[in-house]
Amino acid sequence: MSNSRKAVQAPLISRVVMDWRVAPLIIAVTMAQQMLGHQNCDNSWLFTVAERLLDGGKPYVDIIETNPPASFLIYLPGVALARFLGLPVEFVVSASVFVFGLLVILFAGMILRRADLLKPEQAGLLLNLACVGLIFMAGLSFAEREHLAALGVLPLLAVYAARAHGAPIRPRDALAAGLIGGLVIVIKPHFALAALCPLLAVLPLRGSLRPAFCLENWAIIGLCLAYVALVGWRYPAFFTIMPMLIDAYVAIKRPLMDVAGEAWFLLNILIIGSVLAVGRKACLQVMIALPLCASLGFMGAYLIQMKGFVNHGLPGVSMALLAAGALAAPALVDLRLSGGDTLLWRSMRRFVLFGLLPMFVGAPILFGAMLQFVDWEEHRGLLPAVQRLAPARPRIISVSGQLDVGFPVVRRAHGVWLGSSHSLWLTIASLTLIKAGVGDDAYRERLSGYIDQDARIFREDVRTGRPDVILVDDDERTVRAIGHPDIVAALADYAPRETVGEITLWMRKP
Repeated sequence: MSNSRKAVQAPLISRVVMDWRVAPLIIAVTMAQQMLGHQNCDNSWLFTVAERLLDGGKPYVDIIETNPPASFLIYLPGVALARFLGLPVEFVVSASVFVFGLLVILFAGMILRRADLLKPEQAGLLLNLACVGLIFMAGLSFAEREHLAALGVLPLLAVYAARAHGAPIRPRDALAAGLIGGLVIVIKPHFALAALCPLLAVLPLRGSLRPAFCLENWAIIGLCLAYVALVGWRYPAFFTIMPMLIDAYVAIKRPLMDVAGEAWFLLNILIIGSVLAVGRKACLQVMIALPLCASLGFMGAYLIQMKGFVNHGLPGVSMALLAAGALAAPALVDLRLSGGDTLLWRSMRRFVLFGLLPMFVGAPILFGAMLQFVDWEEHRGLLPAVQRLAPARPRIISVSGQLDVGFPVVRRAHGVWLGSSHSLWLTIASLTLIKAGVGDDAYRERLSGYIDQDARIFREDVRTGRPDVILVDDDERTVRAIGHPDIVAALADYAPRETVGEITLWMRKP
């Protein structure tokens, strides 16, 4: 029987998943997904911070952000380009992330091909898996810092894999991978674990400490030091408010059992456990071991933050899926080339059919990939209510501790955000910690001072900005916050107009 006839008789699954032409289809579907949906609350706020920075605002003085400067600096080029082109920021940033994602995937593949770690017959399969796990699956977290981190760590893993394999690396490739990897760590220091864990796996695989002192790691260190110097030079106010952030923002952590019980964290454990159970000795191969280690590193970052947010769980699951795909690749290649059942395929068949495929179908659903197609709203009916009751380009502020009350609705309504911060997060966090009896008397006194400070800033924002709409949620802590004298004074000229779900729209009194 000819090879072409065998290929025709090969199961449909092997022909589809190994065809590189599926990747453009995945990209096209993801583009449609993002065009039909919208950017989430985190991104919408950070776009606004970047816009205010371009307008001359001072971060941590005029604009209170709870994260280091990299959180908004990474979006600054996209925001500036959008202004230059006269296009929506959301469109330009999304397009930039698509380009970045494709480039790093192809760059990592090129490094692996040169190191003879990526066989030509496996290239299409792993390209398709990377497009699903790193681009399509992001869904509601598309262009989030965690999404960018999952993409950015890929070239570094490819360089580490080549080092472990003993293959030569071009200096410019190592430098580029190191700089991109350094950006990942700059975005959030916790992400250093996603680079450190794979590096620690490379050392015993290589039997030497030499990979730790290669060019890519010096590039990471140099970039991180340069970033710290930049923050100290351009954004010294961040260090001024850092004690407040540590007291009120970092201190808010969910119980460990709640964070570890989230679906995305459990899925991450399930995928890693499945790969280890099925792969056994194969997991020592660098193409499987390094994504697994990166996944563990991202899981560590997830637990350090102790917030349990869905975007925090994304990069760990993405890396675990890549490891699962690398494990299944030889069996699928063998099936395709042989055109029929083989010993290798029989040993991996159940894992592929009942493990890998359900994972690649279920994980995107878990991260909201399907919700983007229907333009899911964080607070259903809020956007239409704002558009109906408020004037064009409404001026908006919120009384809430939740970022998603004001964002992305203010940007989707083409409005103007008046708050110095994205919400009364400082007040709500402080009230939560005081009620829980955290810390000593001096600590709780500092928290009370933060509440007064936040209320004064809110009152000034309302006085100078004269909002058209004030969004107030029904959280118990918000009800307590409204009783503060400064907030009472700020709301004196406003009254509830309409309630949508848990959000009430306050409008100016006649």
